[in-house]
Amino acid sequence: LAHAVMTWLGLHRGRPHTLVLVWSVAALVLAWRFGMESAWGVTLTFGSALLIVGATRRALQAREENDHDASHQALPGRLLTLHLGMMTALFIVMALGPQRSSVLTGQETLIGSGMNTNILTAMGVGSLVLYMQRLRHVDALLPPTTAAIGLLIGMALAGQSVDAGGVQTTALAMFVFVGAYLAFQGDVRSGLRALAAKEERQAEFAAKRERVQSLTSSISTDGSTSVSLKQLDAQLLTLSERQKKRSKRTETSGEDDLLVGDIHYRPVVLLLFLVVAFVGSMWFAYSTPRALLALAFSAGFSVILVGLTRLRADGIGLRLPDFIGVELPILVAMCGMVLVHISGRMTTGLLSDDAQHLAVLTITLVLLAGMGLMGRNDLGLRIPSALEAVLGLLVIDRVVCVLLGGEVPLPFAADPFASSMTEWTLPLFGVEAVLLGAVLMYDWVEGERLRRKLEDHRGAFGRSTWVVGAAVLSLGPASAMAVLFALRRCLAWQQPAVAMTTMLLAPFVVQSWVVWLLSPLSSLLTPANVAAAFGFVALAWTVALVARRNGLWLSSALWSTHGLLIPAAVLNQSL
Repeated sequence: LAHAVMTWLGLHRGRPHTLVLVWSVAALVLAWRFGMESAWGVTLTFGSALLIVGATRRALQAREENDHDASHQALPGRLLTLHLGMMTALFIVMALGPQRSSVLTGQETLIGSGMNTNILTAMGVGSLVLYMQRLRHVDALLPPTTAAIGLLIGMALAGQSVDAGGVQTTALAMFVFVGAYLAFQGDVRSGLRALAAKEERQAEFAAKRERVQSLTSSISTDGSTSVSLKQLDAQLLTLSERQKKRSKRTETSGEDDLLVGDIHYRPVVLLLFLVVAFVGSMWFAYSTPRALLALAFSAGFSVILVGLTRLRADGIGLRLPDFIGVELPILVAMCGMVLVHISGRMTTGLLSDDAQHLAVLTITLVLLAGMGLMGRNDLGLRIPSALEAVLGLLVIDRVVCVLLGGEVPLPFAADPFASSMTEWTLPLFGVEAVLLGAVLMYDWVEGERLRRKLEDHRGAFGRSTWVVGAAVLSLGPASAMAVLFALRRCLAWQQPAVAMTTMLLAPFVVQSWVVWLLSPLSSLLTPANVAAAFGFVALAWTVALVARRNGLWLSSALWSTHGLLIPAAVLNQSL
């Protein structure tokens, strides 16, 4: 502490980084041999705080004096990272609880086990507050942020090892608080760098225009001679190619979109916190019977962080990076929710026959997808991408859970009245209502594109995949509506493959109804009879096409006939 005070006062000209490292190693050895982690943590925290404040002041002075020595600017971040790492090591020592053959004189009367844990937890919280308070003076955000996450994980492990629920709760609360702070303030410099890149590119091309205008000449002597210079810029061609790729998933008609449309606000720290939160939730859902609690925490945390990131991006006037038409932080959050749900279904979820987890997952995915649509002027492109992301992730979740044995509704065999009203029926009908809304909205976008005579944005494969996904998840109403809408749109877009998909899918849709609503007719509506009925419909369709000499649809009709009548014959018990 004396060395730290002298460094803070500017009387010590040594290397603070080496000083902290020596202190930390000594504290770690003493903690491993004698315990009293809190005493060494208090000394380390106060000493490191003084050194970090002194290093920050020195870096500011060097910046004012135009001293370009990189070591001065990097020192606060290095000291902060080292301190957080050593605090993590102290918590890990507490979690391991090594056997100690000797103790210091008077140690047992000085501090008890519970007080030792509480004081070290307070020092951990203080270190995190120091990290947030000094973050704006740190050049590289990622190393101290990674160390802060390690400290939170170490705190949680120590609380679990000594059976201190309050320590685990504190670690969880600080994780949420630090994550929210970073989502709104931590990536400020990332946004500023993106803004600087945007302004630099605009200035660069403005200078190019001025040079071209000064070089461009138009000479006319007798009214018949004209000479002009034209520009061909390789960088503009590259930007044009990027814009062409973006136009399939997002609006590109904005002002200066060609020049700066590919510059985004990249919240790396947010993505790091999201990934760590989801990994922790996956482990909690897998190893404990409280998978629904882990799913609910993941839902709330991801919605808060993504919402704050959207506010930050809107505040600085930049977009978030996209992937398949969905903003990257939103897509990461949606994928993380699916992984947490699958983790819960792999263990104790095998014994749970409720559907509340499906309702939580579906509602969260819809909320996250909806947040990506707020404030956008290209909804015609964004809405289908958001709906497809929600539907696709739900289908992946359902298929993986079925393969792993998790208790989820089986496709085409789910009876919503088979169990409790509150734990099974209402959640399933809630998911079905969401699917109905998604099918209606998807068809509305299709109708708007046809009405405005816009080009096809999905193709036959995309529409066929959409119908199959809706059928896999639906209890019957949404899948039936999706089939009818697909038949209508395949005529408008002239896509026979979509018609073939709906014909082959129709028996499965009927089977979804037979399980519950049409169960009195189950003896009549057997899979063989239903497939045969639709097979004869496909055969009549084939005959009509041949009579009208409509070759475009004939191949799909023939495939539908064979794909329905042959399985119907195999399934029938008699010829």
